[in-house]
Amino acid sequence: MTQRGDAQDSPGTAADLELLKLILRDIISRLEDRKLSLDQEIRNYPAPIPQCDAQFNYLLEQRTRLSQQLSPLKAACRESLALNDYADLIIAFIRELEQVQQA
Repeated sequence: MTQRGDAQDSPGTAADLELLKLILRDIISRLEDRKLSLDQEIRNYPAPIPQCDAQFNYLLEQRTRLSQQLSPLKAACRESLALNDYADLIIAFIRELEQVQQA
């Protein structure tokens, strides 16, 4: 990958940077869609909700995890990052997904 100082020297860097930004925006969009779906599912969960309801608690945990994942990704979209920084964010997100799936 290109280092920060090489950003203007490499002809593919601008296109690569835009691609990574697009991928990051797509990840954010999908996470936001999933979070909205969880919000709706939690809102429509049948009452009364016992505190020991495992399914409801699982939904709450998922929503919390999504919020935690979204926060740094959204912050990155508001900044102008280097190519490596976008790639590192995406890779870290993928690794986190792998860990969740293995658990």
